Amino acid sequence: MQLLKISFILAFVTSLCSFAYYSTQESSQERLYKQFLSEFEQVDIPNTLLLKAYIVTSKKDSKKELVVKKGKALTKEYTSFIPGIDRGMMSRMGPSTYKAELALATSGKYSAVVYSESRPFDGGTKSYILATFDGKGKKIGRKYLGASNEIVQTELKVNKKMELTVKAIFLEEKAELNAEQKIKKIFITPKGEILVHDTGATSDKKEPIQIQKQVKLKYS
Repeated sequence: MQLLKISFILAFVTSLCSFAYYSTQESSQERLYKQFLSEFEQVDIPNTLLLKAYIVTSKKDSKKELVVKKGKALTKEYTSFIPGIDRGMMSRMGPSTYKAELALATSGKYSAVVYSESRPFDGGTKSYILATFDGKGKKIGRKYLGASNEIVQTELKVNKKMELTVKAIFLEEKAELNAEQKIKKIFITPKGEILVHDTGATSDKKEPIQIQKQVKLKYS
């Protein structure tokens, strides 16, 4: 009987220790997630945003342009949210640079953020990615939005229903006339799922080779 009591006490103590351990781990992950979200600049919705290669601007109206702060660098401590951060650390070309750009939603059942990736061999091109997470930081969805460089910029429109419209804005007339331009429609559901609908191209002409090298989408 005494042995039974001792066994019960040991089992109870072990369960308490396990609970305390996992609670600590969970709290640590939640703190890291909150820190991750704090890196992003919150934007008002509805809004029209121009995602440039080196800076993000928010066009409130046709006369005034509000400049949003440059994205903060995302370090490898956020690998659990953006796995690619630690990729290529040993590469001769060097690792990609990830930056926190915009926060579209950071409360409720999910969070939606836009971060950028710049690769050392892409000549300053920034790729913009939309990512959604649940309340504990678990990834729900991820979608490539577009790329920005000296030839093209990405325009992002978002309304209160979390309907996003993405299109390329060409900075050179020749590029705009020759490139195949598509408008991408994206909807973020109340659960944080990302639904995508690509509209037809506005031009039947194919992209010239020099444009393809810098603008061609590399993420699905």
